[in-house]
Amino acid sequence: MTTEIPLETLIRFWAKTPKGKDKARFPLAYHPLLCHLIDVAVVTLRMWDEVLSHAAKKRVTKALGLPIDDMGIALAGKHVAWIAGLHDLGKASPPFAWRGDNKETRRLLKLFIAPPFQYQGEQPPQANQAPHGYVTAVTLPSLLCEFQADKTLANQIGELIGGHHGIFASNEDLNKLRKSLKKNGIYVGNSDWQKARHDLARYLAELLDFNLDCLKSLPSQKFDNATVMLIAGLVSVADWIGSNTSYFHLKVKNAVTADLSRFNAANYLRHAKKKARKALRELGWLGWPEQREAKDFFELFPTLEQYGEPLPAQQAILELAKTLKTPGLVIVEEQMGAGKTEAAIALADRWNVELGQRGIYFALPTMATSNQMFGRVCEYLTTRFPGIDVPVYLLHGHASLVSDFKDIRNNKARATEIHDISCDGVEGRSQCPGNLVAADWFTYRKKGLLPPFGIGTVDQTLMAALRTSHAFVRLFGLAHKTIIIDEVHAYDTYMTKLIERLLEWLGALKSPVILLSATLPSDKRRALINAYARGLSGERERNDELPESDYPRLTWTTGDKPQAKTLLQKEEKKRNLMIEWVDGRLEEQADSCSLIGNLGRKLRDKLENGGCAAVICNTVGRAQQMHRALSAFFDPETELDLFHARFLFEDRERQEKLALWRFGKAKKKVVFGDGDEREAERPKGRFVLVATQVIEQSLDLDFDLMVSDFAPTDLWLQRSGRIWRHDGNPRYEIEQPTLWLCQPEIGENEIHFDSGTEAVYQPGWILLRSWLALNDQQWQLATSQRLVKIPDEIEPLIDATYPKDDAGSSADCPAHFTPQQCSFWRTLKEKHDNLQKEHESFAEEKLLREPQNTEHLGEFFSRDLEEDLENIHATHRALTRLGDSIGVICFNEGDSFDEKAIPDPDETEKLLHRSVTISRKGLVQQLRALPLPSGWKKSPLLRHYRKIVLGREIEGLDYVLKLDKRLGILIEKRGGKQ
Repeated sequence: MTTEIPLETLIRFWAKTPKGKDKARFPLAYHPLLCHLIDVAVVTLRMWDEVLSHAAKKRVTKALGLPIDDMGIALAGKHVAWIAGLHDLGKASPPFAWRGDNKETRRLLKLFIAPPFQYQGEQPPQANQAPHGYVTAVTLPSLLCEFQADKTLANQIGELIGGHHGIFASNEDLNKLRKSLKKNGIYVGNSDWQKARHDLARYLAELLDFNLDCLKSLPSQKFDNATVMLIAGLVSVADWIGSNTSYFHLKVKNAVTADLSRFNAANYLRHAKKKARKALRELGWLGWPEQREAKDFFELFPTLEQYGEPLPAQQAILELAKTLKTPGLVIVEEQMGAGKTEAAIALADRWNVELGQRGIYFALPTMATSNQMFGRVCEYLTTRFPGIDVPVYLLHGHASLVSDFKDIRNNKARATEIHDISCDGVEGRSQCPGNLVAADWFTYRKKGLLPPFGIGTVDQTLMAALRTSHAFVRLFGLAHKTIIIDEVHAYDTYMTKLIERLLEWLGALKSPVILLSATLPSDKRRALINAYARGLSGERERNDELPESDYPRLTWTTGDKPQAKTLLQKEEKKRNLMIEWVDGRLEEQADSCSLIGNLGRKLRDKLENGGCAAVICNTVGRAQQMHRALSAFFDPETELDLFHARFLFEDRERQEKLALWRFGKAKKKVVFGDGDEREAERPKGRFVLVATQVIEQSLDLDFDLMVSDFAPTDLWLQRSGRIWRHDGNPRYEIEQPTLWLCQPEIGENEIHFDSGTEAVYQPGWILLRSWLALNDQQWQLATSQRLVKIPDEIEPLIDATYPKDDAGSSADCPAHFTPQQCSFWRTLKEKHDNLQKEHESFAEEKLLREPQNTEHLGEFFSRDLEEDLENIHATHRALTRLGDSIGVICFNEGDSFDEKAIPDPDETEKLLHRSVTISRKGLVQQLRALPLPSGWKKSPLLRHYRKIVLGREIEGLDYVLKLDKRLGILIEKRGGKQ
């Protein structure tokens, strides 16, 4: 090795310059590149020691070819810290070193940068021509090889840490820089620059007490892709934290007057270690609870002990949990209200104990179901970790406004304000009574899956399966958890394909997964099992058949052949569900108060002496009309209410709380916010809740009677789980659990469901199969009533609705159909098949490559999908579900509003309370074309919303939005028709 470059010269390479207010205060300040490498390295090492799960550390240690013992794991931590520190090595290159915000900065740099690194030409290369991450990717491998590392692995390490800004560079981008390296070095610098990078890497190793000779023993093969994502995610997160100038201040305040000869790297390292610990502690990273010893079921859920022994599903899962010593996937199929939630949490708890995982993410289909599950999981955490601060997060678009989560974040008693984290603005940490904490740093985009315990929509996890920037950060967050996904039957073809790819990655990461469903078609169950098994085993193909077992059941795999077990059933939990067909047609006039078929009168007569009923409609518009119609039969003040997703947020949350208060489990506490906490109290006498699918899943509600628009078999069965759900409630004169289904229009050759139903569950073939399944394959309505035995008939009904792929003739037209009826059947079937293929193809275009893929890392992100830009084609957007929607914030006529002002946090919250999501086809694109208030463009929470003045006709819109106190937001075409 030739003479070392003096330290005084090395610290002239810069990593960061002032931003914001500091730019005016310290215009000549900068943070040396060496200091930033140290910052990120010590953050990484602290995270390795105190944040990463034991399972994750073992994985990386094994990949590095080191022994899986305390010494090996500690050495692996130093390897990873050193590698992470080198992430910005590419900043020691001409394009970055000479990037200047203005002429003065460039003049300063010319004076400051020491020979031979001064640029002699007129115009230096632009930084965007050679992003520093890409420079790291092409220059680091040769340095690693100089230190005797294997070339194949060295190239991969360079590429993975070079992607710390979100995506891995493509081969094309890297080859461009490699050619530059071989020729004139204009983008990466000549041999002097490479020598500087070499000395920076060597110097960092000495400071970290990392012996570079260790690199000789690295394996001569690439890391598996799951390990790549794990390390890449860790590096990105460590860089975010190490870039926080609230902790890691710019070291040189004045580049002209500073005496750089006095810089002491060892002293800086000592201070950086203290800063790293302080940053991690105050940002909420340290002190995470660990599940080190198994707990009894009633230790986890003491309030359930009053009911005696655990339910059969819970008992079976507890027994299975004792045998699961390795990561795996468990699918729980059990009827509605059978205790699946507590069973899943108990299994996750035991798995975390066995595997050293740190946390749980509970994924649900909607915001409403996430809100309720948040309270249930918080109860478990408070019991599981008494007296310990437990980081817990609610993750969805309006989480910051939900009263339960807001109470956790906004308690000011022990709040610590933190500023300038990464690029996301002002942040903070707060704690509420009951040992549940939430650091604001984790609530920002891309970071929500990092802390140990989270509850939110399934969309948050699906982003990890898409080719999005920093997808590996999301995978890193999931890697140390057990993941529970509820209501897996509820997702369409597109979302199911995303879930399958997510399961592949979770299998590869060896993250345990639990899937819950009351009604899961067998083909979907097999596809989900095989997806996880492919990831776990590393095989490209896995088509295991499932063992025979009756519903209800557990199905699981730990990498070998899948296994299944039928669950025992308590006789008292079996029930007969009476299905009764009713005419649910509404008058065409929007303001009509009558119902054809006397549904209103029939319902009023049934509830004459009391009882609670739900009327579930498939669209918001129909629910609003249904409420209007039922107002002629029930008093809207005391006997009738409405709950759907098109209320202003402040009203929607209240409607959700009212539903839980009226129809939830007796004595269950419902938090309305602002100190208003009530125990669930069932209405006296009669009450009708008109709702949409928002009460279909996961909400723990109980009704004596239900009326429902027709829906696919699995969904009407799911809805029926809210009938006679809780023991002990009076049922008045309703003799048995009863579901009134609105019958379709049955013609001689065609069957038509109402337009809203057909639009939601298009193209109608599954609706037709659902109709036939319930009517014993008869075209015409055979009888006005049908008794369904729960749970015995659940699987036969599901299998009749969703035929297996290999069932052959089961997908053919029934033999007794007339030619005209068969023609109708085939038309719907063809539309269904084409739509399935279209959605599967669309999903494939957006999915992250599978973990077994052997392509170059850049191919995993060959099309970086946009999370933020809305005004681009859906092909280029990171969509977790199909269907378009947009948020609007509603103003009244006369409201004053400065469109140029950037709202502060309090103003932003007030605006979001006036928000609503619109999904009406046609209207969404018109709303998206409206100009965005300029002040909102700089607000992370408001930049996707449009401003609407209620009741006003707006140029470019064919619709007018109005607010009705009882009905929510009404969408009317110009001219007054809804």
